[in-house]
Amino acid sequence: QYEIELDTHKPVNKDFVLNWQLGTSQKVQASHFNYLSGNYQYGLVTLLPPAGDTLKANRNLVFIIDISGSMVGEAIIQAKQSLALAINDLQPHDYFNLIAFSSNADKLWSVSQQASDEAKDEALSYLYTLEADGGTEIKKALEMAFALPIIEEKENTYLNQLIFITDGNVGNEDELMQTIYQQLGQYRLFTVGIGSAPNAHFMTEAASAGKGTFTFIGDISTVKPKMQQLLEKLKKPALTNIKLNIKDDQQAFGFEVYPNIIPDLYAGEPLVLSYRREIATLSLDNLFPFSVEGEYLAETENGSLKPRKFSSQLTAKSSEDEHGIDKYWARLKIKDLHQQLNMKARHSDDYNTMQERIEEAITSVALSHHLVSQFTSLIAVDHSMSELTYEDNAKRRKLAQYATAQLPRTSTSSVLLALLGSAFMLFSGACYCFKGKRL
Repeated sequence: QYEIELDTHKPVNKDFVLNWQLGTSQKVQASHFNYLSGNYQYGLVTLLPPAGDTLKANRNLVFIIDISGSMVGEAIIQAKQSLALAINDLQPHDYFNLIAFSSNADKLWSVSQQASDEAKDEALSYLYTLEADGGTEIKKALEMAFALPIIEEKENTYLNQLIFITDGNVGNEDELMQTIYQQLGQYRLFTVGIGSAPNAHFMTEAASAGKGTFTFIGDISTVKPKMQQLLEKLKKPALTNIKLNIKDDQQAFGFEVYPNIIPDLYAGEPLVLSYRREIATLSLDNLFPFSVEGEYLAETENGSLKPRKFSSQLTAKSSEDEHGIDKYWARLKIKDLHQQLNMKARHSDDYNTMQERIEEAITSVALSHHLVSQFTSLIAVDHSMSELTYEDNAKRRKLAQYATAQLPRTSTSSVLLALLGSAFMLFSGACYCFKGKRL
């Protein structure tokens, strides 16, 4: 263990970045921290992936590229470059497909093809003919991708991944989120934002709902390193279908885990989960046990990849020293409440009722954990006046009244200057009248 503290002898007047590298391990490691507050126990579960060279996967990748009019110029150049890198990076055992969309959506093949040299050449030729024009019908492209058959084989297990490249210039975000929640199936959705100002909110929310991540490419010079980083990650999933398993359903009442949609664990990226559970009716010395579970791909004797079960017991201990875990949990819950509202169609009969309920829930969580949210804020109150004595306040009031009743006094002879000014004005008026008489 390492403990890091700020230097108390120096002022904290700037940001700092802490970089560290995970130690090499051959298996997934789970760490567990707790914080006790009132009748609740808050927990933080961190999953650390093993070394990347130990991970392998067979994949079915579906690439979705935006060729609408808003992508014209540098954006379409970046999109084509990033997609070409992804196609060339495919392994012979991978499967892939390509969907381009603007006002309509078009797929290269009706069924994903194995990544042979011939298939790659055909996809690259199709890619280079694409031009930016038309509207942005993202929903059609997503529905077409979700409807594509997944790759299933007896000998090998395939991961089905979507890489969605767009500038995110859309106005029907709620409708698109509905489509993702309802039709995602076994796919994982990874969004790539292209251009100087992509719709980062939608891209992030879409990736979160699709158990994936959002990658931003704002400069054409960063296309290669950022896409290579994403593609390298997608090759090395460490753990999928992750969940916290509660042993006793009766004691699990009030157990809340966030993010509610748990993403997969990939090489080089730890995964953090946060939970809260009621402990009012339980003994602190004998809190119910639970574990984190998932699946990983392991190589069999004949060289194929098959899923295996992963489970790690989480020791249940309480502490009052791990401050901040409760606030982290509250932030994740507020985010989840917003996602619940996004899952509801705006034209549904009970949308307004649900909106009011979620607003009340967000307000309650934010106030109880002292957080700023969409419906709460913080104010600063100056108590210095109230701490003054009665005599001090009386003196201040008297000075204020005196200041408003008196004219300002300066070091100049104000009366003399006023008389001189009046004299000059009379003299000027007389000259003007005399001049008029002569005319």
